[in-house]
Formats: sequence, structure tokens, C-alpha cells
Amino acid sequence: MKRGLITWDKAELPPSVFEARLARARAALAKHDLPALLVYSDVWRSTEGRHLTNYMPYWNRSLIVIPREQPPVLLCGLSPRVYPWIKSVTVFEEIRPASKLVPTLLQLCAERGWTKLGVLDLPRLPHEIYAPLKASDVTA
Repeated sequence: MKRGLITWDKAELPPSVFEARLARARAALAKHDLPALLVYSDVWRSTEGRHLTNYMPYWNRSLIVIPREQPPVLLCGLSPRVYPWIKSVTVFEEIRPASKLVPTLLQLCAERGWTKLGVLDLPRLPHEIYAPLKASDVTA
């Protein structure tokens, strides 16, 4: 069980570590001509998202969107009252409320003109995310 206050000790794990990890992800996006990478995260599957952004969801699901040329965006169903805390322990500058993850993702894609995405571990996405994403105009 994950309990207690989490803080980010930037002396122990500096932001440059995440910058380097994101740079490698962005290089892969450029190699495959993809505008962004989508990473699903929940309490049981938080390792990949935490590795890239230091975000660990507390009993919630989220989508981490890593654009090739912009800062990462977090889509989550948590209350906006916790966004300042999330920003203090992660690399996120932008957090969007997303009680419905896929519609919020598709809105972000439309705003940015993305018609395709890279998706980390696409076949293992939960069905309620996988199905509407596959049925959308965005190629995953």
C-alpha cells in the first residue's frame, strides 16, 4: 500500500535525470515520426510513468502524454486541489482534469493537430481505454 506524503528530493534525484529520460523517449518519437507518446498509469502499473515523469497515481488512472517538442501533459481524474502537489513532485507543468480519459486525450490531440500517437504497451491498455482509442480517428 502506498501511504504518506511523498516529496521530491531534487538533490537525490535531480530534474536532469527526467530530462535525459524524456530526451530518449523524444528521440524514439522522432525516429518513428510520431508527435507524442501515450503512457497509461494506474496504481498497479505506475513504473513506466514514474520512470519518465516521477508521477505515481494514488488510486486513480491517468494518461501521461509526452509530446515530441513540448512538455509532458498529465490527464487525470484527481481533483484540481491536488494539482499543486502533483506539480511539486513531478515534471508536469500542465495537468488536465480528465474524468473521462479518452475524450480528454482526443480533445488534446485535436487541439494540437495530432492524428497518430505512439502508445507504450498498447495491447495491455484497459479495454475502456483501448477500444475507444482504436475506434477514434487517432491512429495508435
